[in-house]
Amino acid sequence: EKSVAGIVKDSNYTLDSFEKKYPCTINISLRERLETFSVSVGGMYSMYDSDGRHLRNSAENNNVNDGTPNVELLAVPIDKIESVAHIAGMFKSSFGGLRSLVAAISIDSSPEIEGYTERLYFNLRCGLKIQIVDYSADTAEKINEAYKKFVTLTDRQKLSGTIRSYRIGGESGLINADYSKI
Repeated sequence: EKSVAGIVKDSNYTLDSFEKKYPCTINISLRERLETFSVSVGGMYSMYDSDGRHLRNSAENNNVNDGTPNVELLAVPIDKIESVAHIAGMFKSSFGGLRSLVAAISIDSSPEIEGYTERLYFNLRCGLKIQIVDYSADTAEKINEAYKKFVTLTDRQKLSGTIRSYRIGGESGLINADYSKI
């Protein structure tokens, strides 16, 4: 199993499952690593797959498979790319898409300020922003609430403004989402 994993390690595939069937069969399932994210670094783009693992570098933010832009990660430290990719997977599950809907994902973080609440933003291609307040806690529920609010908006409202999803009332409070025009 280790040798098979080593063979696909630096390719566009990852080992999905490995099963030995005695006496002489090995069933191997591979999964294609889908290019999803880009990070601008010194005039070049580093491309990452849907799990947040590096794939390649390019001069332009164009997906190798279809030529459309990848989701750009802005102000996302390298050590948080995998966790942001995981959160983007939650977004994709709730909203039914990622690359077709989201232009960029950014993190607003100021660890030097005591008590500062980190926020994660999904900048949608239509113009709307989705803000997840304290994105490391109850993330899936906050994204689901943002989606519930998103489907209630008119087409005009989806062109601008912000949906903010947050917990209200402390640790045991409710998760809420609201829309503002700005």
